[in-house]
Amino acid sequence: LFKSQSAAPLSTEVPATGNAPGNAPGDYLPVQPPADSPYTLQNAEFAAARASGGPSRVSPLDGVMAVALAEAAYASIKSGAPVEFSAAAVRALL
Repeated sequence: LFKSQSAAPLSTEVPATGNAPGNAPGDYLPVQPPADSPYTLQNAEFAAARASGGPSRVSPLDGVMAVALAEAAYASIKSGAPVEFSAAAVRALL
């Protein structure tokens, strides 16, 4: 169980310090073609594992936890307040 009451809520403000070429202040990821995106590569790897019957590097539970954590972070940003995140609570929903 993680409670962020002692920490500041998450913020979307990103300080502009030493921008990489092609990036505007506040960008989170470097500019890159879709084929080089980590998301595209992760999806391709998952599809290859499914096609071959082999294991994938990321389990379905890992994916569910990542989405749940991202949603909690978004809720904190939106509300401007800390939110509670419990991996056990997420597992109980499955």
